[in-house]
Amino acid sequence: LTPGTSYTLVVDKGIKSAEGPLLSLNQQTSGFSTYQPLTLSSRHPQEGDEISPFNDFYFYFNNQLDDEKFDPKWVTVTPAIENMKVRPQGNGLYIGGVKRGKTTYKVTISKNLTDVFKQKLGKDLTVEMKTGRAPKALSHGFSTFTVLDPTVEAGIPLFTTNIDKLDVQVNRVQPEDWDAYLEFLYNHRRAYTPEDRRKLKLPGEQLIDETISLKKNPDQLVTTRVDLSKYFDDGEGNVVVWVRDPEEDRERYRSREFFTWAQGTKVGIDVEIGAEKVAALVTNILSGKPVSGATVKLGTAQKSTDSDGSCVFDIGAGNAPILLVEVNGSKAFLPHSVSPWSRNGGWTRRSLSEQTSWFLFDDRGLYKPGEKAKVKGYVRSWERGPQGQLTTPKGGTEVSWVLNDPVGNKEAEGKATLNAFGAVELELEFGPNTNLGHHRLTLNASGLPT
Repeated sequence: LTPGTSYTLVVDKGIKSAEGPLLSLNQQTSGFSTYQPLTLSSRHPQEGDEISPFNDFYFYFNNQLDDEKFDPKWVTVTPAIENMKVRPQGNGLYIGGVKRGKTTYKVTISKNLTDVFKQKLGKDLTVEMKTGRAPKALSHGFSTFTVLDPTVEAGIPLFTTNIDKLDVQVNRVQPEDWDAYLEFLYNHRRAYTPEDRRKLKLPGEQLIDETISLKKNPDQLVTTRVDLSKYFDDGEGNVVVWVRDPEEDRERYRSREFFTWAQGTKVGIDVEIGAEKVAALVTNILSGKPVSGATVKLGTAQKSTDSDGSCVFDIGAGNAPILLVEVNGSKAFLPHSVSPWSRNGGWTRRSLSEQTSWFLFDDRGLYKPGEKAKVKGYVRSWERGPQGQLTTPKGGTEVSWVLNDPVGNKEAEGKATLNAFGAVELELEFGPNTNLGHHRLTLNASGLPT
């Protein structure tokens, strides 16, 4: 077939299919086209438009590009984009990196650009792409809970664009304030207006609440470090940091701000918590060596680590939102959850109730109305826990079953008995007018959990 050509396929009537003896009654027509020569279909931004310097330049071609043969050197940009990354994806070509605001870039794409049909662009493509003013932005690399790097002085790096000032509040907190911190975050995210958010108070002892001036570099990313070292004792302690742009947008949920609980510690905690027991490993966070004699607390239960830095103990009663470690006057903790939507959660002792497991299979898997299905299977009782095992129910145990159609109507029901191997065999009959689709079979063995 010739590339770049539209075709019409006509199949006359009277054609026999591969599935049966009947012949087609009508002529059938279908149209299709072969691939076109590789060319640029559209781009973003379009000619004369501007985009944020934070967004990628985007080129869309009429054919899918060959990403295996693609060479990033085929794309050049003037002036240069810092940390430029070029990637093909489907029909598109993306150019990312740190761009300047209010700048015109000249982008040249090599004639060697190739599509999946082994066609080349044919000639170099050069276009101008413009950036506009960057929107105000405040970003950071931290989450709701942050363990600070112990190899450097405590601090929080902030990344801003077109923001001149920031309000910074720092409060000293203790592990016991964790619940209050999550409650604060919960209420803050539900606050309707900036005024409502301002009324909320961080937990703990306020250390600073001040406005800092930032370096002015229009439309460029500005990095500012908030020094926290003076609020820690030899690098250890806990503070909550609240950073916000005083010039907030008046629209709902458009404020530029963030929070983090910053923990400085020399103690590393690794924990595995099951239904009934806690297994904890305490190490020196710098060397990775085990720490012996550390007290690990979870709710009302606690135990000291042995020579290899580990300990195992039963979970106490009640709800434990944090796991606390104390050693040589130092404290460190691990929260159960960092989400304010789980602020009332915690580790609790869970009962390991007995469960029933079934393994069932049928003879064909696909049936017509009025046909019968044969089902066989096994059931085992699962006793959970450290000494848990699978046991076989007694032969003769009664099994009740219910068959429901796709819309939940009861199709059939009955009873059967287990044999000595804990196996059951059923024959199910579908009615002549049963609803089509997936049917559901539910079984329950007498004396076993459902």
